[in-house]
Amino acid sequence: MEPLVAASALFMKIPQGMHPQWKVRLLVSGSGFRATTRGLSAAVGGQPVEGITLGTEGAGFAGFLRAEPAKGDRLSVGYGRRLGETGVTYQGPLHDPIELGDEGPVA
Repeated sequence: MEPLVAASALFMKIPQGMHPQWKVRLLVSGSGFRATTRGLSAAVGGQPVEGITLGTEGAGFAGFLRAEPAKGDRLSVGYGRRLGETGVTYQGPLHDPIELGDEGPVA
């Protein structure tokens, strides 16, 4: 199996009222993220990433956090309960959400 590589991450605010249980949308780019029977797990600091969805071709994943991480919190990823630390850390502040129009992101 190809190793999991997290190259970068984008931590974005979630607009108020959109998903009240979550405060942060996490977008991770990298490689090796595949669907398996054990499922991909991730955490930032000690906080689990919830609602994980895989990108195409194993190029990354997206998920949600219930709270903004502390500066320096590290992203860990793995399958099942076994997570390995990556070189990606949260440096803050949160990015504003990407606005979507009818045809995709609005520049």
